Amino acid sequence: MKKKSKILSLLLAMVMLLSMCAIPVQAADTLQNQAKKVVMFVGQKTTIKTPVKMTFKSSNPKVAAVNSNGKVTAKAKGNATVTAKTSKVTWTYKIKVEKPKLSNTRLSVYTKTSKQLKLKGTSRKVTWSSSAPSVVSVNKKGKITARRTGKATITAKVNGVKYKCKVTVKTRSKKSSGSSGQSSGKPSGQASSSGVNGYVWIPATGSKYHSSASCSGMHSPRQVSISQAISMGYSACKKCY
Repeated sequence: MKKKSKILSLLLAMVMLLSMCAIPVQAADTLQNQAKKVVMFVGQKTTIKTPVKMTFKSSNPKVAAVNSNGKVTAKAKGNATVTAKTSKVTWTYKIKVEKPKLSNTRLSVYTKTSKQLKLKGTSRKVTWSSSAPSVVSVNKKGKITARRTGKATITAKVNGVKYKCKVTVKTRSKKSSGSSGQSSGKPSGQASSSGVNGYVWIPATGSKYHSSASCSGMHSPRQVSISQAISMGYSACKKCY
């Protein structure tokens, strides 16, 4: 009787031992040959976690490099395939590395105006937010609207990475660009140096017209009408207007 009991105990121990040895193989088999698509941004890092020790290799280390511990580093824009292997199992990861860029990192806008921001170079969904929505609001497509004077930071978040644009909102100058109806203190027909009565100053070189001949240290400025300056391709100086 004791002999049969020992044999039974031995058989049970062997079954348990075989079951324990099979666990890692079964776990690996459930993930065998799984092809995964991964999107990363230049500079990002991620680690492939495995239940058993595996060897790693990248088809294009200049795009996505991988070390012996399975840490993948996105190096440059492009595509690469990272494989993790044992003698019986192969995991495949198709890595797409993107390099997003925000269309603007700094903006100066007037109240009650809008501008479209874009995060270029990514296929991933972008989430937009504003640090001060009462100053500058932003919709889900990246269009900003200046509400009142002040400053705000617009953030585009994608794939765990944040891209920011600092926005300054100011009020448009109320200086008249047309006739003021007041005397400029000069004889009739003579232009005003302040930019009223429809006259402005333009430099010998440059692309901006000014309300004052002394603005921006112009060399050899000359006075023309605003309509003439615009027709010549000049635009308003931000310091004057």
